[in-house]
Amino acid sequence: MALKRNIHEAVILIYLINPSPAEIKTLELLPCLVEVVCTSKSCKLELTSILLTPPAASLMIIEVLVTAFDYETNRMHLAAISSPRVLSGLLKVPRKDNLEEFISLAAILVNCMRFDGKCRKYISEFSPVAPLVSLLWSNQKRASSVALEFLNELQRMPRSSAIALFEQIHKQGSINNMCALFLLMQNSEPEYRLLAANLLLQLEVLEDTSAKSIYREEAAEALFESLTCEECPSTQALSAFILSNLGGTYSWTGESYTTAWLVKKTGLTLAYHGNLIKNYDFLDQSLQDTGIDSWCSKIAQRIFHLGTSVFHALDKGLNSKLKRVSRDCLVATAWLGCELVKGPDELSMLLVRSYYTVLNNFCILVWSLRKGSWHVYASTTILQEERISCVHSQILEAGTKCSGAVTALIYYKGQLHSGYADGSIKVWDIKGQKAILVQEMKEHKKAVTCFALNEPGNCLLSGSADKTIKMWQMLQRNLECIEVIPTKESIRSIDSWGELIFATTQNHKLKVIDASRKAKDIFKNKRVKCIRVAQGKVYAGCMDSSIQDWRRSSKPQVSIAPEKGASILAMEVVEDFIYLNCSTSMSSLQIWLRGTQHKVGRLSAGSKITSLLAANDMILCGTEKGVIKGWIPL
Repeated sequence: MALKRNIHEAVILIYLINPSPAEIKTLELLPCLVEVVCTSKSCKLELTSILLTPPAASLMIIEVLVTAFDYETNRMHLAAISSPRVLSGLLKVPRKDNLEEFISLAAILVNCMRFDGKCRKYISEFSPVAPLVSLLWSNQKRASSVALEFLNELQRMPRSSAIALFEQIHKQGSINNMCALFLLMQNSEPEYRLLAANLLLQLEVLEDTSAKSIYREEAAEALFESLTCEECPSTQALSAFILSNLGGTYSWTGESYTTAWLVKKTGLTLAYHGNLIKNYDFLDQSLQDTGIDSWCSKIAQRIFHLGTSVFHALDKGLNSKLKRVSRDCLVATAWLGCELVKGPDELSMLLVRSYYTVLNNFCILVWSLRKGSWHVYASTTILQEERISCVHSQILEAGTKCSGAVTALIYYKGQLHSGYADGSIKVWDIKGQKAILVQEMKEHKKAVTCFALNEPGNCLLSGSADKTIKMWQMLQRNLECIEVIPTKESIRSIDSWGELIFATTQNHKLKVIDASRKAKDIFKNKRVKCIRVAQGKVYAGCMDSSIQDWRRSSKPQVSIAPEKGASILAMEVVEDFIYLNCSTSMSSLQIWLRGTQHKVGRLSAGSKITSLLAANDMILCGTEKGVIKGWIPL
């Protein structure tokens, strides 16, 4: 107690005694050290004094507490210092030209960003970048190493902000900083060699020259050489990760958003597409960053100066036994491939020939990754009908019998959501060859009949026979109900457009519910069975076999006539195939070729099909026995 009462004097003595980390931990001083850092007011005398100050001693002891223990203990200590209030105090502690204090600060900031990515934005705005960059020039290995870690961790932010950081470093002394990084790249251990190469290559882009540069060539070669080095998996993985994100972007939490940017670049911008992919928020501001494309083009053209060795290295990485390496090489190949046509003609033609040799492995990898992520290996079924054959493989089977029939299916936030006859909703995570049940809730009193996505809040809607529509949101990785919308009738199907929710009822009425939750009927003279909203139009399938609000200026592109007396209960499309569930065979799916409108096969679900979904090039169905089955066309 006496120690804590006189902490300002005691902390200097404790630091000078140099106790072991375990001894420091037993004193339980962290709250007191935080207060010293946050409440001490530095004066000019302290800033220039060579004497150790209480805040400086506290800073260096805090470094021990967040770095010297096991993972959980370090995280417990980091939780106590990762708030803006404490970070603000820590950033003010180091005195000018005090090497040890800036080393401790950099080490603490690195661990704070890794513990809680939300710290990154605050640190980027308020940290003294110049003295931390100057650690690169130090003769002390510890100083230069922690500087490399700090700058590599800090640059994991949205591209425009990362460019601003590199411009700040560039203005501080471009030649000196690049020279320091070049020397570190030559003399450091493999991991730090790659960290230096990453910074050097990005700084060189700001030189705004297309001429040959020894810095650029050495940095790029270091990354691609490590990519081909299978004897050192850790550095191979690090180089693949760096290369995959050099032309892309990150979110403020430090997560790579390059894949999400590439998906958006292809035009897959609907909420439906975004919800097929796990762990990305497609509304994140980092994806609205207009600086990514121009940066990607600049850095790609510099990498292309290495010639065909670029794609030879990526080809080897694509074939790596480490899945994370092959995945990152796939991403790097994708963004570099987008930039091939923008270079000088002679160089582009040379690289295109090399790129074509990679494409074969690229396509094979996409297929194998799909298998690794989705496919439960099962017998392959060859289906023949009308002298046309197609091959499908069952890749998924999951379910529980206690909840009744699977009555609704949808992908939301990258996870498969299934609704059941007993009113329950289950959330499945597809990992490797397994479907893992991660959450189950029962907030509907009767069967969940349908799902839909609601774009404004990136929410999930569920309709039920209990005369309610519930709105759900993923909060802290848990699906939680945020609103209940009562209706006068049981709900059969729902969809949404903007703030409007469209619902068909048990009595085949079509209702539109506005933002104030007032409902009104539309198509009053029609009995509506199902709906789909696309491009601001509501397409209603009616009991008289008509489709309302069809584009009257154009005729249907495809016309399929099932056998006489059969009505179509559900339909989905995957690649070249149309899948129909008809009233004459409710436990199977008919497979039709979209191009010729010929029936080419049949898939048996084993029991009555109660829901149907196309997602990730798969066809999924839920059955009355509570089983979810999935197939892909081969």
